[in-house]
Amino acid sequence: MIVRIMPSMSIEQVALKLMNNGQYFMGERYAELLIQEGMTQLWNPSAYAGTCGEITTALIMKWLESDE
Repeated sequence: MIVRIMPSMSIEQVALKLMNNGQYFMGERYAELLIQEGMTQLWNPSAYAGTCGEITTALIMKWLESDE
């Protein structure tokens, strides 16, 4: 996933928001399945973040638009 963030947001804040929103989405739509599987949380309390700062936005857009 490539995410563009505002400079005022930390990577930690973005990761937490994505994880919380994902948990909320799954809980709203698949609560019974989560209960059936005994899942109390969707994510492990960890994340990895890397950058693609050496690659231009134009190259990323070209790659996203390709069939590969």
